Amino acid sequence: MKKLFLVLGVLVLVGILMIALILPAYAQKKAPTEIRVGVPAPLTGMYAGFGEGYVFGMKAAVDDINKGGGVSVKESGRKLPIKLVIVNTESDPQKAGTLAESLIVNDKVNFMASGDEPPPMHAGVSTVADRFKIPYVTSTGPVEPWLGMREAVEGHWQYTWATGLFAIVTPAPAGDFRAKPGYTITDTWQAMLDMFGDKTNKKVAVFASDDPDGVGWYGLFPGFLKKLGYDVCGAEKKVGLAPMETTDFSSVIKQWKDFKCEVLWGNAPAPFVGTLLRQCVTLGFKPR
Repeated sequence: MKKLFLVLGVLVLVGILMIALILPAYAQKKAPTEIRVGVPAPLTGMYAGFGEGYVFGMKAAVDDINKGGGVSVKESGRKLPIKLVIVNTESDPQKAGTLAESLIVNDKVNFMASGDEPPPMHAGVSTVADRFKIPYVTSTGPVEPWLGMREAVEGHWQYTWATGLFAIVTPAPAGDFRAKPGYTITDTWQAMLDMFGDKTNKKVAVFASDDPDGVGWYGLFPGFLKKLGYDVCGAEKKVGLAPMETTDFSSVIKQWKDFKCEVLWGNAPAPFVGTLLRQCVTLGFKPR
C-alpha cells in the first residue's frame, strides 16, 4: 500500500511539474507582449527606392503608435506595442517569398505588411500568407497587373489585403471620389500628348519589361494610343516588350527607326530604361 501511495505521489508530482512547465508557455501564447509585423522590403536592388520610402513611413507610424501606448487588443485587455521585423528582399521576387516564410516560421510574426512596389514582388509573399493563413497588407501598385496575377492564382490570395494605389487605364467607379481626370496614368500622360502630340507624326514606339507588371502596361498602352489617333509600331508582334535582363535592344530600335517613330512611350524599371535609352542615343534614334 505504501508503495502504491508513493507511486501515486510521484505521478501527481510529475503532473504538477508538467503543468508548471506548460502553463507559462501557454499563457505567453495566449497573452502576447507585442504585435509582431513582418516587412519583406526591397532595401537594395532596382526597387530600393520603393522599399526605403515606405519602410521610413512604417517606422515613423509605429513610433507614433507605440508612444501612445500601442494598439488596444481586446483579448489581452490592454495595449500592446508594435514591433517591425524588417528583412531585405534585394528586389528579388523569389527571395521575397522565401523571406516571408522565414518571418512566419522563425520570427513568429502575426501579420505581414509592405508598401507600393511592382506587383511581381508581392506574388511570393501572398502565396506564403495564404499557406500559413497570416494576413498580409500591402499596396498593389498599378491595379490592372495585380488583378491579372491574382485572378490567375488558385484561391486568389484570400489572405492578402491590397489597396490599389493607381490604375493604368481603368477609371474609378462612378460616384467614387477619384472619378475625375488625373486618376489614371494614361490621364496624366495624355495631357503631355495633348500639349505636344501635334508636333509629331503621331507614330509611337511602346516599351515595357516582359514580366507580369510590364505585360499589364504593354497590354493597355497600344489600344489607348490608337483611340487617340496614334499609330503604334508593331503592337500585334509586341515590339518593345522585352525580358527584364535584356542588354541588346538594337533589333527593337531598328524597327522603331524604320517605322519613323517620333514618340517613345513606356514603363519599366530604371536599369532596363537606362540601357534602352543609352542604346537609342548610340543608334541615332531620337524621338521628339
